[in-house]
Amino acid sequence: MALGVIPARFGSSRFPGKVLFPLAGKPMVQWVWERARRAPAIRDLLIATDDERVRDTARGFGAEVVMTRADHPSGTSRVVEAASAFSHDIVLNIQADEPLVNPALLDLLVNALHESPWAHVATPAVALRDDARLANPNVVKLVMAKDRRVLFFSRGSIPCGFHPCARDSVTWEHQGIYAFRRSVLDAWDSLADSPLAEAEELEQLRLMDAGYLFVAVIAPQPSPGVNTPDDIPLVERLLEEASL
Repeated sequence: MALGVIPARFGSSRFPGKVLFPLAGKPMVQWVWERARRAPAIRDLLIATDDERVRDTARGFGAEVVMTRADHPSGTSRVVEAASAFSHDIVLNIQADEPLVNPALLDLLVNALHESPWAHVATPAVALRDDARLANPNVVKLVMAKDRRVLFFSRGSIPCGFHPCARDSVTWEHQGIYAFRRSVLDAWDSLADSPLAEAEELEQLRLMDAGYLFVAVIAPQPSPGVNTPDDIPLVERLLEEASL
């Protein structure tokens, strides 16, 4: 059984306070927490934050909250601190801006680590067939081997489709949820800086550069997250449809 951690930072450069933004009558982070609770593989679930407003709201709807330092450079860094008081062998980092996260996908991530003993991290991939999203640097892409071992993450269009035959191949979009083995989190603070991670501005490349292996889990469908206020209407409509 796994520990689920939802790192919830109030400050956001593109959308300050978004984790508490009301969607279809509930704060965004509450939707994430309620969906994650439905994943049988998660034994314990908590929200990690450094903000009293997030803490008070989360406790108000019944969540367990861990207060963390305010100087974390990333969500994973916050998860490392929050998970240090727990002993679970697998820890999930569940994004607080993914109100449509699929509980079944969280189970698949945990199962992937059980089924792939060579992998240190499991993360979702979704088939990407939209040219605009392929060209969008805010949409992270990945390439994988036949055994679903992830070869690279990039904001660029990978594979580039240089050969005409490649244009019909499947391109994969990365969804930023992770299932980590405990050993990965224990080593996180001692990892060296990564030129790859800095060039792409993708923290997972810091692990890849250090030799950790990722296994991709094929997600049945994309789960739209909230990056800017422009994403709100679509996500709210999908939440209301899912509640009918």
